[in-house]
Amino acid sequence: MKKVLKISLTLLLLSCILLISFQTCSEASVYSQEMQGLIKESENFTDASNSVDKVNNIVATIITSIRIVGVAVAVVMLLVLAMKYMSAAPGDKADIKKGLINYVIGAVVFFGVVGILEIISQLATAIK
Repeated sequence: MKKVLKISLTLLLLSCILLISFQTCSEASVYSQEMQGLIKESENFTDASNSVDKVNNIVATIITSIRIVGVAVAVVMLLVLAMKYMSAAPGDKADIKKGLINYVIGAVVFFGVVGILEIISQLATAIK
């Protein structure tokens, strides 16, 4: 019974992390569409060399790459910690729980930083 409970909790935690990452992506796309509307309203400035668009594309690619790698690393770390927790002796589980607390704090900070970078990128795109 305990093994089933552990597996179900692990799957629940994994699905929550995946759901949060998809929600962040969807909110970013809605925000991006709103920013595109603001950009279309203020197209008085023209850039002949398109250097602003090139820089914005590079920054967007970098932020997307960081997000993809970060989500992959977060999922792998979660799976490793979950397997360690399930196979650990009762005395070792306390140490693993401390690692889980650090993992959760790190994941929250990482996704917060990526979100802030995307907001800054969108604002920089709107200001031409």
